[in-house]
Amino acid sequence: TVEGNIRTVGEDEVNRVVQSKPIELRYRSNADLSVEARYFLEEGAPIGSGPLPPIAGETTRYRVYWVVDKTIHELENVRVEATLPNIAAWADRTLVEAGVLNYDEEERKVVWELNKMPHDIERLEAWFEIDLTPAEFDIGRFASLLGETRFVASDQDVEEELSRSKPPISTDLQNDEGARGKGVVRA
Repeated sequence: TVEGNIRTVGEDEVNRVVQSKPIELRYRSNADLSVEARYFLEEGAPIGSGPLPPIAGETTRYRVYWVVDKTIHELENVRVEATLPNIAAWADRTLVEAGVLNYDEEERKVVWELNKMPHDIERLEAWFEIDLTPAEFDIGRFASLLGETRFVASDQDVEEELSRSKPPISTDLQNDEGARGKGVVRA
């Protein structure tokens, strides 16, 4: 609310209080998703395996990280999903801080679901590994590791659905110091 005290108008003393009606501001959650593939940990230890740069017809294993960050509001019905390209295979190695991470082999879809992300939880992470076997078609370019990633959740404080999309990721691992510049598929 806004309030003002008016003592005089010109030379007349009025002693009035003027108030606005309450203005309600409802903030949506600032929840967002980050998506990153890595071959090495930040400390330099390998978590991937196989040839780097990737070689057509040979398998290289990468780890994909999904991280949900937020500082306000409780989320419910959180779902993160992406589709594996045809040259990638599910390695069946995962780690999830909360919820369940599944792979639908028929649809080639990776899905992370959790029923609730309470107010006091600001960050949750899940990772999974994929085996990439580039084809001859991929020689001389970055190979696709994961299709577009979609994040949806219900913001309980404002009773609205959040939706975010992250672009596909490839073997161009710019945030991985050890793998940077080693993403173009070789013969």
